[in-house]
Amino acid sequence: IRLIDPDNVGQSPFKRPRSVASFDDESEEDLPLDVLALPGSLVNKIFYIILFPVYLIFFFTIPDCRRPTFRPFPRYFLTFFMSTVYLSCLSYLLVWMVVIICFTFGIPDTVAGLTILAFGTSVPEIISSIIVVKKGKGEMAISNSIGSNVFDILICLGLPWLISALSDLKKPVKIYSQGIIYTVVVLLTTVVIFIVCFLISKWKLSKRLGLVLLFCWVVATTISCLFELDVFGNFSIPLC
Repeated sequence: IRLIDPDNVGQSPFKRPRSVASFDDESEEDLPLDVLALPGSLVNKIFYIILFPVYLIFFFTIPDCRRPTFRPFPRYFLTFFMSTVYLSCLSYLLVWMVVIICFTFGIPDTVAGLTILAFGTSVPEIISSIIVVKKGKGEMAISNSIGSNVFDILICLGLPWLISALSDLKKPVKIYSQGIIYTVVVLLTTVVIFIVCFLISKWKLSKRLGLVLLFCWVVATTISCLFELDVFGNFSIPLC
């Protein structure tokens, strides 16, 4: 997969000059965070002031593995462990608040899962993909998006269902949605469109391809939500 960059015509698509970015150089994302440093623009300063308590908590509870004292490999596990703890707690709070909001406005939980939760859990993947793409590693961004979705479907669904089934062997795990079959069909269709788009673009990443994929995501999400909202039929199963 190649990145189209008019400024680097004739150069390797997977490499960028050391003066721009590389994994050996310390770019802006690789520098340790200074929690007391104010950003430059006014908008960033406003967001910084609002999120300062969160920054402060993370600063004192999550060790910054980018510092020279954390270069040895085993110490990275402490940063990874604390990040996992915060992700678990914040994910629980996010799901809890979304369920209450959906219950208040009469929105199916599946619609919230297809929109709010899907977007919220994908933000870290978007940020990591942007970072690696800026470093000229387009193939890593594609692998990240595909691998994370495979992990989400097979592990993040399979493992909780297995634990729930083992806790009560006589009580199966119920899915309160008959439209999930059509949602899976839409998902498989997007996979086919994804492969076809890359074949047409000759495995090159470009703005046009990005716009096409973004449009496909909007269409697929809209169709899936319409199924869950019973626009195309009666698919929702009553909870009581």
